[in-house]
Amino acid sequence: MDNTQPSTAKRDWAGLILFVVVLGWLTLVSLGAHWIGWIGEQFAIIAGRDWPGWAWPLIACGQFVLLALPLLPLAWFWRGPRYRAVFQSWALAAVYVLTTLPARLAPPNGAALAASLQIAGTALYLAFLAALIWLRRRRGGPGYVAPRGSRLLAVALAPTLLCGWLAWGALGSASDILLNLASAGLFGLAVGGIVGHYLLAPLDQTSAGPGWDITLGGFAAGGCLVIMGSALGFNGLQLLLMLVLPVLGRTLVALTWFERGAQEGGEGRWLTVSLLVALVAAGPMLLVDPDELALVLNLETRDVLTWAFYATGVGMAATWVIGVVLTLLQYWLRRSRLGHDAPRPRMGRDAARPRIGWDAARPRIGRDAPRPRSRALLAGGATLTWLVAIALYLILGQPGLHGDRLYVVLKDQADLSQAPGIADPLARRQQVYQTLVAHANDTQAPIRRTLDRLGVDYTPYYLVNAMEVEGGPLVRAWLSRRSEVDRVLHSPVLRPLPAPLPVASGGASAPADPQWNLTSIGADRVWSEFGVTGVGVVVGQSDSGVQWDHPELRETYRGRDGKNDYDWLDPWYGTREPTDIGGHGTHTLGSIVGQTVGVAPGAEWYGCVNLARNLANPALYLDCMQFMLAPFPLDGDPFADGDPALGAQVINNSWGCPELEGCDPNALLDAVRALRTAGVFVVASAGNEGPWCGSVGDPLALYDD
Repeated sequence: MDNTQPSTAKRDWAGLILFVVVLGWLTLVSLGAHWIGWIGEQFAIIAGRDWPGWAWPLIACGQFVLLALPLLPLAWFWRGPRYRAVFQSWALAAVYVLTTLPARLAPPNGAALAASLQIAGTALYLAFLAALIWLRRRRGGPGYVAPRGSRLLAVALAPTLLCGWLAWGALGSASDILLNLASAGLFGLAVGGIVGHYLLAPLDQTSAGPGWDITLGGFAAGGCLVIMGSALGFNGLQLLLMLVLPVLGRTLVALTWFERGAQEGGEGRWLTVSLLVALVAAGPMLLVDPDELALVLNLETRDVLTWAFYATGVGMAATWVIGVVLTLLQYWLRRSRLGHDAPRPRMGRDAARPRIGWDAARPRIGRDAPRPRSRALLAGGATLTWLVAIALYLILGQPGLHGDRLYVVLKDQADLSQAPGIADPLARRQQVYQTLVAHANDTQAPIRRTLDRLGVDYTPYYLVNAMEVEGGPLVRAWLSRRSEVDRVLHSPVLRPLPAPLPVASGGASAPADPQWNLTSIGADRVWSEFGVTGVGVVVGQSDSGVQWDHPELRETYRGRDGKNDYDWLDPWYGTREPTDIGGHGTHTLGSIVGQTVGVAPGAEWYGCVNLARNLANPALYLDCMQFMLAPFPLDGDPFADGDPALGAQVINNSWGCPELEGCDPNALLDAVRALRTAGVFVVASAGNEGPWCGSVGDPLALYDD
């Protein structure tokens, strides 16, 4: 892809028309492929269908083929130097899609693995790009050039473009930060290598004036960013990057026109491009968990996807405004240098030939040289904008680390074989509880001591002999090698939202007669003919929460006297009385014990929140299942303060734990078996999918118990 030097700045109208058409094509292909693929994947997840692992690699390969069909011939054969440079840049951007393709093979909750594969793919791509530049130099073209440009101005502007992410996003774990910083930095170098080495220099050498060069170059750079942004993100994050990065094109090119006193050509501005692209890409990559963009989490509430689009919109608007301001400022500075009566640049055949070769860009000296004072002002401005950005994050954002955790299942599960022989129900529950707690304390002791010594946070569990541990890939590798560990699963943790979700409430009137679902199963006949309404039975509810003072539920809440000890647990937000954010828990509990809509209106209930937002993890489900076996006070310890005598006889679980939430098929099997051994009747929803075979595929519903 050698760029021959132009002889004139003659306008290439055919190239301009092709430029517009191909830009539209590559935008349509890139956006269309990933939006359609992501929506298809999300609805497959919602419907309970498996999304094949080969689908995303196939989509990426199809995108590359559709891009390469027009771009490769144009990059090779187009004679006009300006548009040949554009087509070459786009063709190189399309190659980036292939080098990051292995990241598409990562599982839905494998963001860390995807980031690692993207780092490796981008490093491979940079080696490929460096080899191309070296070959171009061997053929007489420009080779490696000095990384000049207004880098201080890029650093100063970046916080303005990131303000939405800083205000509404939240960081993950330390390993998440390191991986995404490395990925964003290498991505910026890749973009800078293409734009700085292949695009800006030919545009300068055939300049039609700063206004036209910035406009054309901005759209051309935006095309590169549409393609490369689609290959960078994961699990839907690429959709945000394909929106926020392309509008950066004009800003990038306008920014590189500053400090022209130190350079005349465009070859030396690649590091400015790299720096700003890396900083802007790092915003969503660091402050949004791609797992949380899932539609299953965002369909009914204003969750992460909504706030991510808010931040994207603010970033796009700020980028566009800054790009226009930089263009106007460059035009004004140019007019100020030339004066109003300065002759305009000649065009067409009379245009002056650009200087080429290694002597084309010589530093100016004397009055025209860049002044140290301007650099000091820029450094001060950059420091100020970053201080303001940090203050914005600390005041309006969600400071701290909010990374995912690990669900560690031990090999040695408790032996409960003696419990079924105990005739007294309460004695049997007590025996199961004490056996489980003693076994967990004994077998977990070595790991707990080591984690305490290392300062690693963890939460022990007894219903399954398991632990939830804070840690990244290194901690996972260490735990996986321990002899007492059976397996280590992903335990995703949702990052905090910038505003609390609204509490759900209903306004419908109570029905006068039993509804059709109750009469269909004969519940009304059981009430009248047998006099059985559930009196004496305690139902445990684990769901999004409960509106305890709902007219259907308040009279049968066990803590209706205002004392919520042993009757309410919220491991999400630590609320002190039953509350329901989503409304789902109130609905399902109403179907069980509601005074006019429930099957057993005489039963009492108590509750736990395992799904305040619509994505949980094995540990949150275990928190509530343990509370169902042996409730404890609001600030109590489940190991020491649990009281099996207050536990539920029947527990309702209108949820499932799919792979996206970290569960494998047996993640909660030992918990269900222990509950059944203790005499608890475990009710689990089969889901809303079907009727195909295997539609019941997630715990708890797939267990025989």
